[in-house]
Amino acid sequence: VTQTDHDQQALAACARTAALNGITNITSYSSDWHDWHDPARYDLVLGADIAYDGDDHAALLAVFDQTLNPGGTILLADPGREKQPAFIARALTAGWRIDKTLSHVKELKPAVVDNSLAISILELSRHTKAH
Repeated sequence: VTQTDHDQQALAACARTAALNGITNITSYSSDWHDWHDPARYDLVLGADIAYDGDDHAALLAVFDQTLNPGGTILLADPGREKQPAFIARALTAGWRIDKTLSHVKELKPAVVDNSLAISILELSRHTKAH
């Protein structure tokens, strides 16, 4: 498991969460989508609430191109942010296949009893040629 973020506090929170869940052997480092230097490639890339800024969409998709192995999958959780449709449109134009599903999760501190949030799960993959 490799965790990246540009914010050290976010990385620290991820490390605490992993430790609480008994997950060890995690590589963690600070990174910037606009200045990406990680040569590693992965079969699975996970992200949560990362497509909220339209100015980052091109850089984010470029990182996906650089890091995803052929036949790999990207799973993004998005809380329905305003920029989600623009991100999806840009990804489709760039040749990504996207499957979107909704998952309803209970709010941690609901304003209304039994209130839930609709979270979009975006599954991105590249179109592959059949052999």
